[in-house]
Amino acid sequence: MRKQAWRIGTLALSLALMGAAARADILDQISVTFQVSPRLPTTRDPVRLSAAITWHGCPIVFQEPVVEPGNQVVLRAAPINPVPCPSPGFQTYRFTGTLPPLPHDSYTAVLRFTGLNAAEESFTVSEPGPGLSLLGGHFVANLSWSENGKPQPAFAVPLTGQSGYFWFFDSRNIEVTVKVLDGRFVNGHYWVFVASMTDVPFTLTVSDPSGPTRSYVSPAGKNTNFIDVAAF
Repeated sequence: MRKQAWRIGTLALSLALMGAAARADILDQISVTFQVSPRLPTTRDPVRLSAAITWHGCPIVFQEPVVEPGNQVVLRAAPINPVPCPSPGFQTYRFTGTLPPLPHDSYTAVLRFTGLNAAEESFTVSEPGPGLSLLGGHFVANLSWSENGKPQPAFAVPLTGQSGYFWFFDSRNIEVTVKVLDGRFVNGHYWVFVASMTDVPFTLTVSDPSGPTRSYVSPAGKNTNFIDVAAF
């Protein structure tokens, strides 16, 4: 009886391992793209998870993303029918799910296909600041816009150490982007680039905390961009 029980236990373990290996092989059969946006969300921004899975099996269905213990934001996907089905050839299945703004913290977004982690992206949710810290804090950019003649604050979102953007009405709608580059090796100056995507009047200031400030003003009804290669 003990030998038989040992054989049954060994067989069950072997089948379990074979099943796990077969499931893991599924990841070799798919091509995945996975993205979190915005890349640097604030506590005011909805967080969007976008996924695309290409494979030749049954059609894929996605579930809405959820936040799980350990600050994991999980997007699940699986074939609509686990049994073999006529292959339509390679198809790409896409999905975008949105979560409400998340608390300030670090997170890991995970795409799970048939229960396996197919892709991961780490991101941090920060508190929205009144300005952008650029080039390691060497410069700070602030922006105000006006409505009916009344000044209104803009919300800053960093993109890289050199750049970021401001939004006015909706966190999903970028209004003005700004970038500061160190061009001193070319002409001895720092460069400021401002790209406007609005005709709402605004004033952008870029300041050196220990030095001068530059202002860039776009009037109402105009879409004004700025390239200042002798800003500082």
